Amino acid sequence: MKPEKVVKKRVALILLIGIFLLLGIFMYNQWKFLRDMIEEKNGDMANRYWHQNQCLETIEEIAAEIIISNRISKKTLNDIKYLNKRYLELKIHKEYYQPKNYLYGDLKNKISDNLLNRFIHETNDFFEEIYDNNIKLTDKNLQYIKNLHSKTKELNSIVDKYEFSIRQEYENLFYSENFANSINEMDRCIDINWFKKLEYEREDREEKKLKNLKPEDIFGEKVFSENEAREVAQEFLGDFDTVKRRTGSGESRYDDDKMFEHIDFDTIKEYEVEISVLGGKINRIFDKEWDDLLEEQGKSFDESQINISKEESINKLIKFLDERNIKDLEVIEVDEYGPELKVRFVKDTGRYLNMAAEIECIVDLTRKGRLLELSLEDYWQGLAFDDSRYDQALTGYDKAKKVLGSKITVTEENLVGEGTREQSLDFYWRFATRYDGEEYYIYVNVETGEEDIKKINK
Repeated sequence: MKPEKVVKKRVALILLIGIFLLLGIFMYNQWKFLRDMIEEKNGDMANRYWHQNQCLETIEEIAAEIIISNRISKKTLNDIKYLNKRYLELKIHKEYYQPKNYLYGDLKNKISDNLLNRFIHETNDFFEEIYDNNIKLTDKNLQYIKNLHSKTKELNSIVDKYEFSIRQEYENLFYSENFANSINEMDRCIDINWFKKLEYEREDREEKKLKNLKPEDIFGEKVFSENEAREVAQEFLGDFDTVKRRTGSGESRYDDDKMFEHIDFDTIKEYEVEISVLGGKINRIFDKEWDDLLEEQGKSFDESQINISKEESINKLIKFLDERNIKDLEVIEVDEYGPELKVRFVKDTGRYLNMAAEIECIVDLTRKGRLLELSLEDYWQGLAFDDSRYDQALTGYDKAKKVLGSKITVTEENLVGEGTREQSLDFYWRFATRYDGEEYYIYVNVETGEEDIKKINK
């Protein structure tokens, strides 16, 4: 064989191998892209399913509480707030159910949840009306709540029926027939005519005119560039740490579904710092290695590894915040979870404690109180809440004290403002007392005289 022909064959073989290699790399990248997309979609579907089921479970619980007690208790109001949070998450994830195998054109197992969504939406609206005190517990409304309870109980029984099977397939919900069947069965459980029968009486009353906060009221009007946000982050950190680079951005929610942007930076000491673009406020600082370290510590943790006291840790936090001009704070809760110490502060305005302006901190007791997380979002928002009821609250002291009765020994008293969904403060006189070696707070609502008791956890 001539040398020229041998060379040509070798070149042709090399080109052919190269083409197959390129084709293989292309096919691998496409497979990897498809796999990653399906994994992401699977996580989104799981999130939506969890929020949906939390809504249904909470609706049944709220309805049962009202039916049994024939009143709206403080716990019921808290449960309604929880339902509203889960419903807002459900709205955010509303596009995350997809037909089984839809990427391949197989639409036979398409998921339908239109009626189920409508049921949760209308029920959430109804309980919001109760929360806002626009609905009275008339016989007609109690019957409406009984019907809701009956229907939700039926829906939750379908969730229970498929729960074990879906848990077994949780990593592959994208392809799960049980997952699709569960949602479709719940959707079919609700007849469109059922909504026509659900009518309730709404109380006609004058709407309360309260301050409607805009983002600018909370964060200021200035929009910060990336470089300006970096400077703010470094100024806040000071000699505690050094900003390295931007790692990303995102959106945070305030006042239900309103959003504002934030920029994220990482630091030399492996923290991530989140800063709002509007106003340049520090929203959050957290240790990026926290979860991995906690998992390692959890396997072998014992109290002998703790090398700092709670008191020292709290004082260290107060000093850290004070140096950054976040002053006049009161500790309202301290919890210890293994190596973690969680501390919650609120703003002491000098006139009252603003419970809406809350700071949450977590430190590691096995690493000299190293900061694991600092969350300030609620603090900035709470500072802007409407406190126009303050003067009225001052005049309600004697009335609140009478609610306690003469047998209770008060060791401390404060006026506190609790945040509401309307971004205002409801005021309570808070009285501390002791019973059987434990300390308790008694909260008396200034307007209603309603009493609530909580154990002090400090």
